[in-house]
Amino acid sequence: MKRTSIVAILLILCLLMNLAACDSQSADPTVPSQNTATSPTTAEDPTDPAETEPSAPPAIVAYQAAREAARQLENYILTFSYDLTYQVGNQQYAQGSNGTVTVASIGTENMQAFIQEDIAYGAYESEYYRSYMDGAGYCRVDNCNFICQMTAEEFLADTPPITLLNANNYATIQAETTEDGTTLTFSDANAFESWVDNRQLLTMVTAGGTAAMNADNELVESTYYAEYNLDGIRYQLDVTVTIDTHSEPDFTAQPIYGDQCAGLNDLQIPRLLIQAVGSIFTTQDMTSTYVDTLYSEAFSTIRSQSGSCDIFGSGENLSALVTSNVSVTDYTGTGLANSQMISFADGLYSYSTNDGEPTINEAITAEDMRIYCEDTILSVLFTLQAIQSAEMTVSDDFIYIKFTGNSQFADSLCAGIYELFAFNLDTYSNSYETHENSGYLTLNRHTKQPTAAGMSLERVHDIGGVTYRLTYQLDQAMSLPSATVETAPEETPEEPATPLLYLVTGENGEKMWLFGTIHVGDALTGYLPESVTEAFMSADALAVEFDVLAFNESLLTDPSLQQSVSNAFYYTDGSTFADHMDTQTAQMVEMLLKATGQYSVNAPYTRVAILCSLLENFYLEQHSDLQTEKAMKNRLLAWAKEQHKPIYEVETGLKQLEVLAGFSDDLQLQLLQDLLEQGMVGYCQDVQDLYELWCAGDEEALSQYLATDTSDMTNEELTLWNEYKKAMYTNRNKNMAKIAKQYLQSDETVFYAVGIAHILGENGLIERLQDAGYTVEQVIYE
Repeated sequence: MKRTSIVAILLILCLLMNLAACDSQSADPTVPSQNTATSPTTAEDPTDPAETEPSAPPAIVAYQAAREAARQLENYILTFSYDLTYQVGNQQYAQGSNGTVTVASIGTENMQAFIQEDIAYGAYESEYYRSYMDGAGYCRVDNCNFICQMTAEEFLADTPPITLLNANNYATIQAETTEDGTTLTFSDANAFESWVDNRQLLTMVTAGGTAAMNADNELVESTYYAEYNLDGIRYQLDVTVTIDTHSEPDFTAQPIYGDQCAGLNDLQIPRLLIQAVGSIFTTQDMTSTYVDTLYSEAFSTIRSQSGSCDIFGSGENLSALVTSNVSVTDYTGTGLANSQMISFADGLYSYSTNDGEPTINEAITAEDMRIYCEDTILSVLFTLQAIQSAEMTVSDDFIYIKFTGNSQFADSLCAGIYELFAFNLDTYSNSYETHENSGYLTLNRHTKQPTAAGMSLERVHDIGGVTYRLTYQLDQAMSLPSATVETAPEETPEEPATPLLYLVTGENGEKMWLFGTIHVGDALTGYLPESVTEAFMSADALAVEFDVLAFNESLLTDPSLQQSVSNAFYYTDGSTFADHMDTQTAQMVEMLLKATGQYSVNAPYTRVAILCSLLENFYLEQHSDLQTEKAMKNRLLAWAKEQHKPIYEVETGLKQLEVLAGFSDDLQLQLLQDLLEQGMVGYCQDVQDLYELWCAGDEEALSQYLATDTSDMTNEELTLWNEYKKAMYTNRNKNMAKIAKQYLQSDETVFYAVGIAHILGENGLIERLQDAGYTVEQVIYE
């Protein structure tokens, strides 16, 4: 199916999901290459010719020869330094490392390598060791040892490149020769170095470097700098390598790892975990939400807890809010509930339980509060010491790491659980087995920030010959500053948006304003033409598809609505989303769902169509410059409430959910496959394109964009598209037109605001109202 069908879900339901959901070397060691690793001795840069054109200056010819000779070395010692700073939103992050690489017998089965470096991610610093021997890579950091089965070529692909600069990538090369050798300066770059990053999304600002050769025309040192952008993130990279080919490689300082090594499928995993911790220590603003569930058959108890931890600013300007809600029930439904809130604002710490009177503690400082919040968020991350094994999966947009914990971690987690019950099940059991002991971490591959983390435990106890199951699951969403979040006050745009507004009139003086919305926005949605604001002010009432705020309030207090929403969200036949798709797709969806931070005990039962909307929301939060909070619909609702203007609902939030739930399995799966194929960048670009057309108010261009070309669809695709169109547009447009006529026949003038896709096109509201005899005129802005 075409992309318009995917974007249409955003138009109708994107906001609802947030409210109702119960060359291969990389200079950046935190971003694994997607390509197959190739040995620098054979294919460090396959685009670089082995020889230079005869007309090239002698210094460049000598450099190319020296570069090629360096790439053919069997033994060398490389001293390097690497620094990368990047701006994400209003927050700057820094990472760097410096150290030495010692390699011997490259290209043979006996290759041996040792890397000793000091790494830093913000305030987090550590010594970091890697080595290669006997067909395996090893890593040692923070007194923890890891092993990864890998080839020598794969190991070398993750080391700093021995040569940094390809002369073919620069328009200007200047040479300065002295008695000690020659230094070349490369500038006016026309392409990235192949080892920097292999993604097509990079935009270069500037790049260049230097290369130094000794009197024997041997390459001895290279430097490289680059400034570039990746999806709104600004990067600055500086790398230096110094080559020593005359010293004898010495591996006596290499740590002895022994047999106590945690197994990895990628040697980058410890570094990525450290980087996540460093990001949390570095950022000023961060928010997190979590849900955990503890289920014990022995205690006949279910304990559920949800909470949040938000912290903003630093020092005197620090503010923080930590909430927790706990419920404990037995199998009869009898239980207890408790809530607590900790806040820090204007330099004062306060604590309250069950909405009671807060207690002030003046002894707690802003630094104390920040450490408490950091510890709260970090408590969900697996530590290096807890890992028995780990596997990493890399997609275009996210990095997903699954950890298996060691026995010490399982025992420690159980000890904390037993403290809650004041009873140690292990001690009073005949025997016990740990069946599940795992955790996960997901990172946005573009911003490099952690998005979610969690852990799971299942232990079975034998007590008196009867087995009792104990399970625990904790899932946490983490949100650090992203390039998509506008934290500064809104400024008046240079040119306001001019969205489509229509005046609908009838023969007997009937009048109604018809306004098309889209469920994303930015500052432009806050500054509209006077014609729009005047029309809104003059209207007696606002009509929207449904009142999001009212729906959310009802969802908190109405058990019947809660059950109905649950039935729409989740399969009621006991099946999981994995039962409705192939194994590979299910694994990808599970990874992405965990990345959203909305994975919980109920997540596997989520309907496939609901998964689409959850992922769409998450993509927008992570990548787009647009925000659902600033969508036109939200603005209108807020203005109506401020003016005490009546708000009418054309549909209900539940009805919209039920539309998705009613899709056939084939249609739901097709929508999901379309979205996965687009990926985060492609989806958000489509939304950005649609938003720009909405702001421009070009009726013809919008109509063309929203139209779906069915000419090259297969019969199966056409059947699914017709099902989608009937449910999402035909049936709903008919009902919307019916209600619009009722408004027109009333004594009120209504400002009727629904998704732009319902207004334009065949069988849209404009066409239906005109067919009913009403005049529909586009308002032309002066």
